[in-house]
Amino acid sequence: LVMSGPQTIATTGKLTVLGDAANSGQLSAFGGQTISAHAVDVVALDGGFAFVSNNGFGDQVIAVAGGGSSAGLDVRTEAGSGVASIQNNAFGATQLIQVTDADHISVNGLGSAGASIFAIPGNQVISITGSGANAINVGSSDARGFSNLGASNQFVTAGAAGEAGSITIIGSDGNQRLAGFVSQPGAGNAQTVSTSGALTIIGGDAPAQLTNFPAGIFHNGTGQQTISAQSIVLQGGATGVNNSAQIGANNGTQLVNAGGIVLTGGSGGSNNTALLRAGGLQTIVADEITVNAGAGGIGNFAVVVSPLQDITV
Repeated sequence: LVMSGPQTIATTGKLTVLGDAANSGQLSAFGGQTISAHAVDVVALDGGFAFVSNNGFGDQVIAVAGGGSSAGLDVRTEAGSGVASIQNNAFGATQLIQVTDADHISVNGLGSAGASIFAIPGNQVISITGSGANAINVGSSDARGFSNLGASNQFVTAGAAGEAGSITIIGSDGNQRLAGFVSQPGAGNAQTVSTSGALTIIGGDAPAQLTNFPAGIFHNGTGQQTISAQSIVLQGGATGVNNSAQIGANNGTQLVNAGGIVLTGGSGGSNNTALLRAGGLQTIVADEITVNAGAGGIGNFAVVVSPLQDITV
């Protein structure tokens, strides 16, 4: 369904956008897109393509009201080289994805290409709250493609205070495939990621990953990166090369607030590191911080690093 103007879609059931080898699945708007459903599944099968997109200008708003029984929102690819994506291609506009009373938001590129949710030229506000598990899952242990969320300004929430919640990012087993959250370069661009529960990042098992394709949360704007969680675990990959788990603020300041923080290098392979890093002032408030080198392999170190640090334990 391709529109030359704004688009509004509402259903009390599940909305499925499916593409396969024979046909692409597409919901496309120009000038604004509003979608409401009990659940959303954007899935590419057998090398096909599945897209939900807004173009030109206007906000993209997707609301999933799970009612306590919904899976939530999935963007995924199966075997093959297909791509599944939710995207707002509108400069300066906002992509607002709100999931309530549901199990998860999942972005998982199982195939060799990948899956994504992005608003590269604008703002991205993604949340899952309410009575469900409130889990955000990016990537999986058997994924070979990219699995990521990206925007200029990025705000992600998994569980409000007092609710269940978690964020899990698992690196890809495919080379040159990134799993994680990425904000774009820009003056004042900010990134905020929070969960009421555990934030877990695990490096993949790619045989020869490039150093700029780790698993994690990456901020490239000059504004602040803010990370909040009940606990944070960064675990380097178990095999392969350069399967790093990272939280990084490349250009701005970094504020991390967590009950406990554990960094552990990979148990095998080489350069499977765990890094909590900032290019500017790094402020960390935690009950405890544990940094462990990998039990095996070569160069599997773990480090908390910045040119200027203010750490309170």
